[in-house]
Amino acid sequence: MVTPPDTHDDEHNPLTTKDGWRQFVDDAPVCPTMLSLRAFKALAEEKRLAYNEPRLDYHSRLVIVATPTVRNVFTTGRRLVLLNRHQISGRRGLIVTGQAGTGKTTAIAQLGRNHELLVR
Repeated sequence: MVTPPDTHDDEHNPLTTKDGWRQFVDDAPVCPTMLSLRAFKALAEEKRLAYNEPRLDYHSRLVIVATPTVRNVFTTGRRLVLLNRHQISGRRGLIVTGQAGTGKTTAIAQLGRNHELLVR
């Protein structure tokens, strides 16, 4: 018998799951408070590591850079969503291609997130 993985761990839910997508859309990282240099240096090694963890987590979620690829996918996708609003058949689609690391997945994820927030 195979036991399904525990889906309550929000840190490991990919965008391809409902829980992962909900977390991505609802995510609003809170900026951690910053200690003074003196207070930081006074921390023991273990406390310093614990202090740095939320800071590293926050910085790993920084703002998406609007590269030309991200802007183009987002603008085109948004336009297609509006054009397809009242279509019953013959909907227009979007194919995103390009070199690795150019922001295709990021742009599509941001388009989906923005659309869901607008619909809500």
